[in-house]
Amino acid sequence: MAWNPHADFPIPPTDEATSRSLVNEVLIFLGRDHLASAYPGYANGDWLDKVVDSAATHLFESSQHHVDWCSALDAYEGLYAVPLMTIHKSKGLEYHTVIFVGLDDGAWWSFSNDQIEATAGFFVAFTRAKQRVIFTYCAVRGTRTKIATLYQLLGKAGVQITSVQ
Repeated sequence: MAWNPHADFPIPPTDEATSRSLVNEVLIFLGRDHLASAYPGYANGDWLDKVVDSAATHLFESSQHHVDWCSALDAYEGLYAVPLMTIHKSKGLEYHTVIFVGLDDGAWWSFSNDQIEATAGFFVAFTRAKQRVIFTYCAVRGTRTKIATLYQLLGKAGVQITSVQ
C-alpha cells in the first residue's frame, strides 16, 4: 500500500510525537540508506539522527500557530523571516537592507591579520544591499580601534551616525 501523507497527516502536527512520526514516515519513504549515501556526512556517527530530530522539532515549532499546511510550511522554510548569515554565505545574494551586527574589533578580529582580505569581505557584505546598510556598534561590547580604517571609509562616504541609548 502506498503512503498517503495527506490522509495520515491532514493538518500540521499539534504535538511533538506527531511531528516526529511524520518526519520518520518521510525518512522511510525516501529511504534512510539512500539519504545517507547522498551525503557522506550522514554515514558517520549519529549526524543523520540529529538532523532528523532537528527537522521534527522545527516542524512542530513551525506548526504551533498554523492550522493549514501552506502556512506551516511557509513558517518552516522561514518565508517571512529575516535571514541571518555570515559575510561569506551572503556572496552573490542581494537584499533590500543589510544589517551588520557588531561592527567592532571583536567581531572583525581577523582584520588586523589581513586588512586587504577583511576589507574585501566588508565590501562583499556591504554590496549585498540594494537600498540601505545599517551598522551596529556597542561601546560596552568592544572597541573600534583595530578596524578604524573601515570607519574612516564610512565617514568619507558620508555615512550618518545615529546614537541610540
